[in-house]
Amino acid sequence: MKEHGLRRDIMRGWMAPADDKRQAEDPMQRIANAFFLGVTIFALAFAYFVLSARHSITTIAPCATP
Repeated sequence: MKEHGLRRDIMRGWMAPADDKRQAEDPMQRIANAFFLGVTIFALAFAYFVLSARHSITTIAPCATP
């Protein structure tokens, strides 16, 4: 019977909400930070690519106006 009570106590402790709200938010915050860091790096790389492509188009063969 003691073993069953011990298991129940362990399960209740595991299922209970976190005492500290930061403890529950930390894993999700890390995932969100990693996601937005990745998006930021991608956006910067894409902007660099677009600007360098635009620069190479205008410097190599400028458009002739009629």
